[in-house]
This record gives sequence, C-alpha cells and structure tokens, in this order.
Amino acid sequence: MANPPVPLPEPASDPDSGSHAAPGPEAATPRAGLHGREAAGTAVTVPTSSLPERELERIAALMRACGLPALAEGGEVAAAIVRDAACLPIGFASCERYGGDAVLRRIAVCPGSRSRGVGSGLMDSLLRQLIAAGVQSVALLAIGGRGFFSRFGFTEVDVADLSPGLAASGQFQGADPALASPMYLDLRGATLVRPARRADMAAVLAIYNDAVAHSTATYDYEPRTLEEQLAQYDQKMLDGYGFYVAATPDGTVAGFSTYGLYRTRPGWRYACEHSVYVAAPWRGRHVGLSLLPPIKRHARKRGFHTMIGVVDAENAASLGMHRRAGFAEVGTVRQGGYKFDRWLDVTFLQAML
Repeated sequence: MANPPVPLPEPASDPDSGSHAAPGPEAATPRAGLHGREAAGTAVTVPTSSLPERELERIAALMRACGLPALAEGGEVAAAIVRDAACLPIGFASCERYGGDAVLRRIAVCPGSRSRGVGSGLMDSLLRQLIAAGVQSVALLAIGGRGFFSRFGFTEVDVADLSPGLAASGQFQGADPALASPMYLDLRGATLVRPARRADMAAVLAIYNDAVAHSTATYDYEPRTLEEQLAQYDQKMLDGYGFYVAATPDGTVAGFSTYGLYRTRPGWRYACEHSVYVAAPWRGRHVGLSLLPPIKRHARKRGFHTMIGVVDAENAASLGMHRRAGFAEVGTVRQGGYKFDRWLDVTFLQAML
C-alpha cells in the first residue's frame, strides 16, 4: 500500500534558499512571474518522459542531495530544469496532470545554488508550460512557504474547494488540515511577468493615467501623453534600468513595475526607487506582488544596495504588499503630499538588496 502523501516543507526565509517537495501518494518524505539573486542558469521545461537516462540519474542525485524522494516512474509529466555551466541540473520542479488540472509535485534546488533565483525560475518556467498546455489550475499542499507561493498567485483553500480530480488525488487524500494547507492557482487568465517592450507602453500609459485620475498611488495631477511614456521607457532602457509587465498569454497587460535612481547626487548612487502599478480589474490578485521581485533582482545585479518605495500612508493594500515582498517601513512624512483637496501622509519603505 502506498504511504500517505507528505506536504511541502517550510522553506527558509529566502524563498529561493530551500528545497521543497510535493510528493505523490507513494512518497514517505517530508508546497506560483522573479525572485532572489540572478539565477545560475535558465530554466527549461521538458516532459519527464523525454529525459535521457543520464539526465534522470543526475536528477536522482539532486533529489538525494536535497533529501527528497526519487521521481515517480511515469507519473510526473511536466518538469522544469535549471542547469549550470557544466549542464548539470541544479534545480528541478515537476507536476502531475489530472485532466485539466495539475498538482505541483516537487521543487528542489541543490544546496550550493540556493539564494540565486533558481527556485523562482523553476516556478515561472513550469507555470508557463502549464498555461501553454491549456491546464486550468494547479494546486499543492503546504505546511509552510506560503509567502513564496503566494508571489505566484497561489491562495489557501479547503480541499472541498478543489476540482474533483484534484481533491481525489493522492496529494490531498489523508492530509491533516491542522498541519498542512492546500494552495490553489487558477491559470485561466493568469499573468506572468516578463520584460516590458515598447509596444506595451500604450497599455502601461492607460494603467498609469487611471491612477493619476482616480487614486493617490501617484501624486501626479495631469495624465501623461503616449510620447512622454515612450520617452520614459526609452530613457530607462538607455540607463539600464529594469522595466517589467505582468501580462496574460493573450497579451493583456495587467500591471507594470520599474525603478530608477532615488536621488541624482553621487552619494545616492547605490539607492534606487521603484514604482508598481496594477490595472483596476487585476487588483487583489497578487499581480503587484509578482512584479516586485524582478525589479529587486535586476537592481541588485545592476549594483544597487537598497531599494526605496514611497507609498501613500492610507494605501493599506500597497503597504501590505511591500511587507510581504520584504520591505520594511522606515518612516512617515506627515502631510507631505496634497491631492484631491486634502493633505496626505507619505510612508517610506526600504528593502536591502
């Protein structure tokens, strides 16, 4: 008889620093755009059935190094792999299909390659593969690491809320709700983060100008023109700053993020300031949270030491999002802003890179 499934363990404080597994029903070992330092390699997606024997042996060695069970023969139908310069696997993630749904089976990063964005690259690559394959949802079982997976849009649910196929899978049968929580991501209309393109600027402009007209997310009074938005993008690219969008597979832009110098004087050259904006229909769906890690990683690689956010003090959603992304509040300027005929307090947040 198969052993009961065991949920993915609590990762370390850095979401890319641990090894996590989502074993199937035969496992007996101890839970989704990205994050951490620049990945040591590029994640590629492959069906496990196409992996040669030598590659499977290397993945088995990685599983042993991470204290995880071997692959289930024939069960894991989609996989993402990150290889180092010697083409050896340093990260592996896989899932199982249940009709139009999928279960995240495992995500593992070798000890010597953690805190380098490998885990996030794996998740992003695997989710892209699932979306391209027409998978409607993906679920996993978590005893920790909810913050990491929530950055990809996963939310906690009850087993009863899962599709019948997922709920009946070995992953969720016999799970103790006091110890583990199912997490779920609806991939229909899901967004994935990518570098912005010049062609995205009309959509970016619409999002920004909506914030100008209807919110205190920006203290601008007048909308930008398309020419001004294109000029900003061109200057960001010329200066080497990151600019990202969260977009659906059909190209709909749901939000954007970018950054630049915090101050222009030389002594401030290691401090940067970022901006994140989300289209109104997409708010509350973790889009903003998915847009922060890429600009943090880009700024770190660019040589910046710290990133600063300037947020209206009444914007509870943005403040909470920044805290979840590793920012800490460092001060508030009372009545530092003025918009919509009232004074506004301004909160400063900071993340060390």
